[in-house]
Amino acid sequence: MTLLEQLGNEHEHRIIKVSSKRQFTIPKAFYDRLGIAETETLEAYLLDGGLLLKPVKSEPVYERDIQGIVRKVREEGFTGEEFDREVAYRLAQYQKMFDRRVEGFLMDMDGNSGSDEGEDDYNGLELFFDEENGESTEGNAKEG
Repeated sequence: MTLLEQLGNEHEHRIIKVSSKRQFTIPKAFYDRLGIAETETLEAYLLDGGLLLKPVKSEPVYERDIQGIVRKVREEGFTGEEFDREVAYRLAQYQKMFDRRVEGFLMDMDGNSGSDEGEDDYNGLELFFDEENGESTEGNAKEG
């Protein structure tokens, strides 16, 4: 079986020139077909007789967190129905926490802190920006 047969259907073939600095340009048609973003990272596989470049699709933080919860429950030894119940419980708790954080963020953006009496009305941005003029307070954060 050839390399092309192993990798899947060939959609297009091009000869690509390599520069004296060992650089080459991915043809736009290839770039577009793979949906590669300008800042995206590629995985490079050195194969017998070839090089395979594959876009690394980063997962959203939410999906990584969910996978982490499931992995942690598995590592803790839960199995069967206990596993299902524990994952469901932790996912529900995670979703509640996530919803509270989003709600708090939206309230901060609207200027409504929503904080109860005795709680700090603090969103962390004061460390970096002077509230009155929006300038960086990097030096002030170190002093204060």
